[in-house]
Amino acid sequence: MNHHENGHQPQQINVSSWERLLSASTGGLILSKSLGRSLPGTVLGAALAYRGLSGHCHLYDLLNVSTAEEG
Repeated sequence: MNHHENGHQPQQINVSSWERLLSASTGGLILSKSLGRSLPGTVLGAALAYRGLSGHCHLYDLLNVSTAEEG
């Protein structure tokens, strides 16, 4: 089991490539429209951007779901 310097386990990629692309682009768009105007929009945009850029979805993790390609 690998651990980062801070002792936490690295998060596993559990989001497919197309979902990552869609999440990152949608999150970026929502962030650009809501930053400084809408806190809920900013939080949603940031969460989607994180999901797309990291490839990790916390909800998928809780539900033990993965759409990531094997390999």
